[in-house]
Amino acid sequence: MSQMNGYETTIVIRSEVADDQQKVFLEKLKGIVALHQGTVLVTEDWGRRKLAYPIEKETRGHYHYMYYTGDNLAVAELERNMRINETVM
Repeated sequence: MSQMNGYETTIVIRSEVADDQQKVFLEKLKGIVALHQGTVLVTEDWGRRKLAYPIEKETRGHYHYMYYTGDNLAVAELERNMRINETVM
């Protein structure tokens, strides 16, 4: 069995995305962690903030923080899902 490490992820979602869409996406990420026998320990909604520099012509984003345990497969799957989701910057 692989060791469960602690990981932190900060997700920046486009500011125009509705709150309910953000919640659905975050629940999907939590499900991925659970699927890989991990546990989401902390989630924080940091709100809409100005970006340090423009990303894809966006100057603001909605920040979410997640601290979780899991294996490296969980991290890889989370990153893959964030890359293919167009709402994530």
